[in-house]
Amino acid sequence: MTAQIGEATLLPAKGAPLRRRVHVHKTRAPFSLRCGALLIDYIVLIAIVAISTLIARMLGGGARSAGSSTETVGLLIVLLLAILNFGVLAGLRGQTIGKWATGLRIERTS
Repeated sequence: MTAQIGEATLLPAKGAPLRRRVHVHKTRAPFSLRCGALLIDYIVLIAIVAISTLIARMLGGGARSAGSSTETVGLLIVLLLAILNFGVLAGLRGQTIGKWATGLRIERTS
């Protein structure tokens, strides 16, 4: 979403401080920017899976159980982060990690 900000100077009453009125014009964000935000969200999730898999492979030389438990922990972290990112953050702040990185915000149209 982009905003255009314009200023209009109002004449204050005698003794009152000078106040400015700001007009914000909201437009829909371009498709490419929204796709970029979603791509950032998925890159964060896939990076966690990749790192946990690499750690599991490094530990998995002789201890297969240590490797599989590391992969399981990585998948649980990804699941928790996905719920927090797409559910909680989007609901409370109006932004996921990717939307925050690209400067977008989810807003109601009503």
